[in-house]
Amino acid sequence: MALIVAQTRIRSTRLRYTVNGAIAGFFLGAILNRFFFSSIPWLVTLPDDGQTTIAVLTVTTLLGGIVGGILGIRRDGTRYLFGRVRRISRELKWQLERRFSAAESSRNLRMGNPTTGATDTLVVVYNSMFNMPLHLDKLNLPAGCAITTDQRFRRDATAVVYHLPTLRRPYKLRLDPGQLSVAWFMESGVQYPILRDEKFMSQFNMMMSYRRESDVWTPYYFPNFDDLITNRPKPKTRDNLIAMFFSYLGEKSGRNTYVEELVKHIDVHSYGRFLRNRPLPDDNGAETKLRVISDYKFNLAYENSIEKDYLTEKFFDPLQVGCVPVYMGAPNADDFAPGDHCFVNAADFSGPKELAEFLLELNEDDDAYNAYHAWRKQPCREKYQEYYRIQNIPPFERLCQAIIDRKNGINIDKSA
Repeated sequence: MALIVAQTRIRSTRLRYTVNGAIAGFFLGAILNRFFFSSIPWLVTLPDDGQTTIAVLTVTTLLGGIVGGILGIRRDGTRYLFGRVRRISRELKWQLERRFSAAESSRNLRMGNPTTGATDTLVVVYNSMFNMPLHLDKLNLPAGCAITTDQRFRRDATAVVYHLPTLRRPYKLRLDPGQLSVAWFMESGVQYPILRDEKFMSQFNMMMSYRRESDVWTPYYFPNFDDLITNRPKPKTRDNLIAMFFSYLGEKSGRNTYVEELVKHIDVHSYGRFLRNRPLPDDNGAETKLRVISDYKFNLAYENSIEKDYLTEKFFDPLQVGCVPVYMGAPNADDFAPGDHCFVNAADFSGPKELAEFLLELNEDDDAYNAYHAWRKQPCREKYQEYYRIQNIPPFERLCQAIIDRKNGINIDKSA
């Protein structure tokens, strides 16, 4: 138990996985020794003395530890060694619970109620997004379209939606002739390499993701800054310069290594599990984070992976509360910004030391710092307003319309 508690504090993700695997291996070895090796004939005939028992137990336990260690070294994008097992079990539970359930929009298929209208575009959701509810009954779907998680309708579906990060891999799609397959994901291909597997991705006819070239673009989050323009940022002190909330150690953007060097040159107040140096007694999640960073001039908004279009709430949270994000992530982040000169891009600097020197200069120059808030006095960019409008239409409503357009031979300009 002490080992299990100690390993949760290991910063190296690969080492953490390895320790998790070794611990699991030791238990496996003990189980094998108790229920399997004790029944092998040549072991049974060995002299029954303490040394033999210790030898057998040691060999089997070490064997299990080695196997577990090897498993632990193999990373697959989950946070812990057993993360994938936990994810698969939750997904199986989700599918079992919904296998014979239908959303309100598709109950006419099961009940044969003529008053609900004919359904000529049926969408079946094959698996969940990390066991999150879909709220299908709250959708305002186009006429003739229905969405369900009821797998009995899968063969009759116009399209089947697969959430790729929770899909058991490798997976070969089983589709009926003329049936569409939709790849659905919000995670980056850096974290889930299968999303970059051209052979695997070629199985899908449509894409619903954060990528701008998707048939159905599903961005993470676009706040309505028009409602916030009249809210002036809280006064800041020079002591509250930079806040940081990093907890996930499985990042692949290099942000943790970058910050370890950055803190050598500038004072950073860390409230997450990584490099924590400030207490957070009443942690209510996003609400607490917004409240805390509103008192700071800057917030380190570093993504856990760097990929085009992959821009999450980390970018927008500080902007909402009058803080300037120091951003590391999508190389085209400025395309999604609500205004000009509203964030500091870490990629514009040669390294952590140069970035630290620049932030220290801004801390002493009020005019230069306030220039990062000048955008708040203007309407948001037209492109941003369009993104906000798109986001407010639920993705599955837009998916239904995209499928109907595809059936009718209407080409959609995805570059808009």
